[in-house]
Order: sequence, then C-alpha cells, then structure tokens
Amino acid sequence: MEMNISTLSANTYDDRLASTRRGVVYNELPAVPVGDCRPPAKVRQLADSLFERIQQTPSYKRHCQDRRRRQWHNLVHAGVMAVHAAGCVRYSRRNAKCKKILKSVIQCAIEAGFFYEHRSPPGSPKESRLLPREEFCRFVPCDPWQIEPPPSQFVRMRSRGKKKRPLLFDPADPTAVETQQKLELVNAVNADHEISYRPTHDLFVVRFRPVQYALFHEDWGHGRIYWEHNGSGKSLTRIERKSITFDSEIGVELDYAATHTRLAYHLLGLDCLGDPYYIFGDSTTPAQRSLAKLVMNIALNAKSRSGAMKACRQAIRLRTNEGHWKQGNTRKRAIQLRKALCESIGKGAKSEHLSKLASTVFADVYDLAIERHSAIESYFGSDAGSQLMRTESRIALDVLFHFAAKGVPVLGVHDSFIVPHSHRDELWLVMHECYRADLGFDPVVK
Repeated sequence: MEMNISTLSANTYDDRLASTRRGVVYNELPAVPVGDCRPPAKVRQLADSLFERIQQTPSYKRHCQDRRRRQWHNLVHAGVMAVHAAGCVRYSRRNAKCKKILKSVIQCAIEAGFFYEHRSPPGSPKESRLLPREEFCRFVPCDPWQIEPPPSQFVRMRSRGKKKRPLLFDPADPTAVETQQKLELVNAVNADHEISYRPTHDLFVVRFRPVQYALFHEDWGHGRIYWEHNGSGKSLTRIERKSITFDSEIGVELDYAATHTRLAYHLLGLDCLGDPYYIFGDSTTPAQRSLAKLVMNIALNAKSRSGAMKACRQAIRLRTNEGHWKQGNTRKRAIQLRKALCESIGKGAKSEHLSKLASTVFADVYDLAIERHSAIESYFGSDAGSQLMRTESRIALDVLFHFAAKGVPVLGVHDSFIVPHSHRDELWLVMHECYRADLGFDPVVK
C-alpha cells in the first residue's frame, strides 16, 4: 500500500522500518545536520507541543530548561527536514563538536520513541544518525512548505574553483530578469500540483516540492539549471526519479544524448552523426563506451590534459581526497567504472592493479577521443564545460517554460526533463524544437 508521511497508520511505518533498518545504509541516506539557529515559528510551535513528552522521559534533567527547549527546537527542525528529504539527522558525539545538553536532549527523544539511533563506532570519522520513527513522522505536515516557505529568488551566482562562494549580482540585468521570471512561473505551476516519489529505502511516499533555480558561475556566460529537493539542496537518484508521480500520474523522463559532445560540434556549425562515445569503432563494447564517456566528459570540463587525467583517476577511486570512503551514488559510480576498466583491460585484470594501469588506459582513451573527434579538439582540456552548460541551460529553460506556460508541471535535471506520462510525445517534440531553434541542428532524444 502506498504510504504518505501524513497518513501513516499506527506502527505501520515502524514495522516496515524495523524489518529494513538493518539493511539501511545510513551513510547513503540524505543527512540533515542539527543546526544552531532559530528555526521557523511553525517548527517551534510543533516542538513545544511535543516538549512535554521529552520532559516525561527517565533521562530528562530539570535544570537549564530554556537551553534544553532551544536544543529541542533545533532537533525537531532537523527531524522535519529529514522526513521531507526521506533521510536522517546526523550529529557528532564528540564533545568538541556537540554540546552535552544536545546529546542529553537526543537521548530523551530516543526514549520518547521519536527516533532510532545509529551510533558510529568510537573513533570513526562518520557522524551518528537519527532515523525518524512513525511517532515523529505523524506530526510532520505532508507539504514541506507548510513548515518553511519556499525561496523567492531563483537566480544565484557563485565563484568557481574549490572555494565556491556566493557572489552579488545585478538583479536588473536582462539575463537575470528573464531567467527569474521564467523560473517563477515554472516553480509556481509545480507548486500547484502534488508531486511525489518513493525514496530508495522504500519506507513511504514523500511529497516532492522541487525548486528549480539557475546558478551562474561568476558571469552570465557560465551557468546551469539545477533543482533543490524540499529545500535540502539534494537531488534524486535515477531510480527515485523513475518513481515520480504528478497528481498520481506516473512521470516519464527524456534526455538529450551525449549532450556536451554534440553541443561542441553544433556550436562550431558541424553535425555529429552516430554515437560519439563509440570511439573504438563499431566493435566498441559497453565497458569501452563507459570509459569513453567518462574521459570525454571530463576532458571537456578540465582545464588541461593533466587535469583531465587526474579527475579520471579520482573518479574510479573508492576514497575521497580526504581519505574517507565514498558514499551513495559516487561510490556506485566508482565501482561501475572500475568494472568497466577491468573488462576493457581484460586478461583477468584485478581491482588492486587498477591504480597502476588506469593512467595508461585513460591516456590512450583520451588520445583516441581526440583522433576520432579532431573537429572539436580545441574543446578538450580547455575548460569549455561551463560554456557548454550555459548553452544547455538556455535550451532547458525554454523547455521548462513551454510546459509551465500551459500549466503543465515539469522538472528539469540538467539535460533531461520529467513530465506526466500523458505529455511524453509533446516533450519529445518540444525538446527537438527548442534545441533546433537555438543551434540549428537536430538533437538525439532518448
């Protein structure tokens, strides 16, 4: 039975959670930290209505009542955001990072039956997790914007590089004005429809309130269209996107194939025939295609050949630059690429040998890609990715605006779009028309 957080029957959610939480990979769930700022008024009201339950637990201490209430407000705020993001709350048990009074309140919340706790082992760099239980979920409104209003500014700008800082910009600039107006309509139309999806852990159906926004990188010539999931800053996995429904109608997703490579050709006035990732010829295997796709997309975004090779090696590693294990989709993608690399190398290549062989393989694929796509050689290792993303975002904004102007809900994920299934054929036509109007060539839509 489809379940929503606002209509959970007694113990139904807890029964499903108890049977699956041993298999839940807590570190792969969206995690909301416990903040230390004043939550919205409705969150404070919700927290105050539940505070008496906290006071009745055995671990509750009567001193510092005001401080405990404030920490409870922060915990409830994080819990509400975690429910709407279909995730969990994270916090550190180290005294240097977490106040003792907060840990005391967390213990009381667990005893009150509001959360399950998953503690990280002592000395682990990972933080502990709190998974909301049914007793907490049933107090949380289904619509996330009933708790906190959606943002009103849909145009943003930030710096490039490792330190990505928000930048001030002129909101009266023609590009900013046009983008803001179109995205206002897109988000307003989406808000009028009930959009839901089923999270990966498959415990309940979540009301989805996406916010489409444009993020420009230092100037109006570089940028892309993104979305935020229920204000959490998180997007959805491919599997979760397949479960999206619009007013109970299943959604369908179409995307532009090999977008950046084809954009590079079309911006030069050249057509791109066939699959650009088949650089090994007609006998290209799926593993070889995966490697070609990785190398070419990284090369188009890298500033140099050496930078591209470094990014390729990092993509197949199971650890981050800081030495932590990769989690979620990043880890799954790394495992898939390692398998593709092993298959491509052949001769029983083992995972532990990849670090020695990867550099040679990536360099060979890079050279072969340049040989097969000599017409766009100037784009490789030239930091052209932001320019290509900006062109992609112009087309994406036109597609989104077309449906919003007709009152049809639509979601955009970079170069792919999700609409109600009844509008699938129209989406296919609109994607072709908008692409052709901007670049004069026909795209490949799949």
